[in-house]
Amino acid sequence: MKRRMLNEVVNMLSVPWIYNETNRDQFRKSLLQYTNTSEMFILTKTNIKPGQTLKAAFSNFSFQIKPNVHRMFPKDQYFVDKTYKSCSIVGNSGLLLNSGCGHQINSADVVIRFNLAKLRGFEKDVGTKVTFVTLNKSQLVVQYNSLKTPEDDKRFMSDVKIYKNILLSAHSTSEHMKTTLKVPLLLKYLAKVYFIHPLHFRAIWNYWKSQRRPKRPSSGLHFTTSAITNCDQVQLYGFWPFEKSPEGKILKFHYHDDQITELNHSSQSLVDRGTVHSFLDEFQALLELHMQGVLKINIHPCKDDDV
Repeated sequence: MKRRMLNEVVNMLSVPWIYNETNRDQFRKSLLQYTNTSEMFILTKTNIKPGQTLKAAFSNFSFQIKPNVHRMFPKDQYFVDKTYKSCSIVGNSGLLLNSGCGHQINSADVVIRFNLAKLRGFEKDVGTKVTFVTLNKSQLVVQYNSLKTPEDDKRFMSDVKIYKNILLSAHSTSEHMKTTLKVPLLLKYLAKVYFIHPLHFRAIWNYWKSQRRPKRPSSGLHFTTSAITNCDQVQLYGFWPFEKSPEGKILKFHYHDDQITELNHSSQSLVDRGTVHSFLDEFQALLELHMQGVLKINIHPCKDDDV
């Protein structure tokens, strides 16, 4: 039973994929009832005013946009009035190791990565191109000690200097706000820092609730959903909720570390590690979009003629 579930998914993703523009447009139309990504993706000087109070996406915490904070926001949306031909959304699954997908990932107009994903040493498999990379509050707290000391600041700046556009989740607590607001100051001459609009994140969640996916969306689901709005063809890499590869080999949890996947033995899927997300449920939602021709999930090694 356990192995059969994995085999069924592999078989579904091994059938030649056909792009369906009609289904993509229908998805865009449905999502537009909840939010307009071209206007609300990130906080800007246009969609938020100084002095305005904003509620966090997933908590009761509210904060006022002070003038010095408002000055940090860009004037316009990154995606405003622009549609891209192709987008690569790159997860961090160990499935990417030995995939040879780097060239194919790099060929997209836009490449979105997550959680300051490591690139050096993995270029052949994950590529080098980065349009956006996300940075979440857990990383700031755990990896960089909430940027409390000059040593923390230096280590953080050294790690992120290869990226040009950083996406930060909006504040969820006053302590988190204090830490995240320090990021654009530290990176003033190194990178552009954008704050994800909490209302947009909440709207994406409401959309998936309407599709009977009630758990809070992960960054992967949020940005994939958003990308469909402004990318004609969205391709996913490193999205894989199973402990084994399609060939049955045990995978690393992330391609860039040595942590082995932790198994949920009832489904052969990865344990969600007490998070508020359900990665298997999200993958099933993405699988449905793949079968509809709205996006493509890549799970097999890439070939040069795939570009």
